[in-house]
Amino acid sequence: MKISAYLCLAIIPAILACSQGQNNVSDLPANEIAGNDTHGADETTQKDNGEDVVVDQGNPQFKCPSSDTVFGNIFSIDPAGPDTQIHAAAAWDGKGIWVAYNLPGKGDKKGFDVWVVRLACDGTHIVEPFMVNHESKDNYTDPSIAINHDIMMVAWQADNGQSPDNLSVWYRSFHIDGSPLMKQDRKLDLTNTVAANHNALAERLAPLPGDRFALTAAVGAKGFKSFQVWLQTIDKDGNKVGQGLLPAPHKGIAEMWPVVASDPDYIYLSWQREQTDANTNVTTYGVRMLTSPLRGTSNEPSGVIDPYPGHQNQAPDCASATQGKSPWLVFQSSDPSSKDSYIVIENARNPSGTPTVIKRPSGMNHTPAVATVQGGGAVAWYKVIQGIRNEVWFQEFKAGADGSPVLIGKPVKLNHNPAAPYPPAIAALPDGYFVAWSEGTSPRFRINAVFVHRTKM
Repeated sequence: MKISAYLCLAIIPAILACSQGQNNVSDLPANEIAGNDTHGADETTQKDNGEDVVVDQGNPQFKCPSSDTVFGNIFSIDPAGPDTQIHAAAAWDGKGIWVAYNLPGKGDKKGFDVWVVRLACDGTHIVEPFMVNHESKDNYTDPSIAINHDIMMVAWQADNGQSPDNLSVWYRSFHIDGSPLMKQDRKLDLTNTVAANHNALAERLAPLPGDRFALTAAVGAKGFKSFQVWLQTIDKDGNKVGQGLLPAPHKGIAEMWPVVASDPDYIYLSWQREQTDANTNVTTYGVRMLTSPLRGTSNEPSGVIDPYPGHQNQAPDCASATQGKSPWLVFQSSDPSSKDSYIVIENARNPSGTPTVIKRPSGMNHTPAVATVQGGGAVAWYKVIQGIRNEVWFQEFKAGADGSPVLIGKPVKLNHNPAAPYPPAIAALPDGYFVAWSEGTSPRFRINAVFVHRTKM
């Protein structure tokens, strides 16, 4: 069965049904899913003069946004780019915001390519948009991005249309000024592993000590009929470090949409579980959390936790501040007796502790994204208006005395025009947050963004 990777694989199946069918991803066997010029300035037009830019979300040397006049003003991240701008991901690098996103391929190409742009604190371009993927023959979608000191790593999923093993994960690293570190992109090599290069998708990245990165994805593993979570360490040059692993394999249950974060002590891995009853054809959803220490040579997991039992939980995201110990887990949740869904925040260091639930606005709230600062953070998410049209909402929070999240103020709606169903992006800045989303009427989607004030803690 062929899936449209640029839409259906990128949104939570319980929220939206793909136009090509009503199948859940968990219903599809993991090994049977069908399947360089620049835009604007040259890749290396703008430079940082060789400075070593260290990621520090609280560095007092940099004030971002640079003026209160930019707060609350919605702007386009790529006003000169073509329509159908989707799948934004964002990261603060110490002086600017890198945004990865998809643009439609040029010429006869029917799929998408991966682009990035580096924004200043007023939304102008420090580095003009350029295409990340060196190869351009396949459909490249759903990019993720991570900053590790002066290195930027971008990863994405690819669909070559050649069923049954048509889905793969690719990545490429750059210097913080946008100049390539890896000369070309590289496919995540699953040869001679339990994943066996069947299929891989829904990748996410997090920085690790020693200029390394954690790369997670959902893979089609040998002996499993549904996707399982994969975790691999790679270095800044794209080489695999050690053996990848299936941290929590579970036959009969699909593991999808993994996310990963890290702090000086741990890797935090979370994912969505999907299980369909063969008799009733009803799918139940859950979120799982796993913590792995970053000590010595052993990365044995500490055990899989259900952070919010008794609920239908989906679409996790996890993030940690670049310094200190402030990891947070967010996800959407609903009760069996309610049609509404809401956003849940948990301390990722204590996911079995007391959660905080954002129950306003009422309705179907979904697809949260989280950014963290010392002592708290913020979450952005969507609330369904109708069909694929969404409102974008924002909520700050802080750590209470026991470490549990405490909401700061009330949720705020950010957008004026309906957002498309591609998840929002959020990044924490020294004195604010950057939130981006795709909006408009298909296929004229554009990625817009806004800077939001940060409450001092």
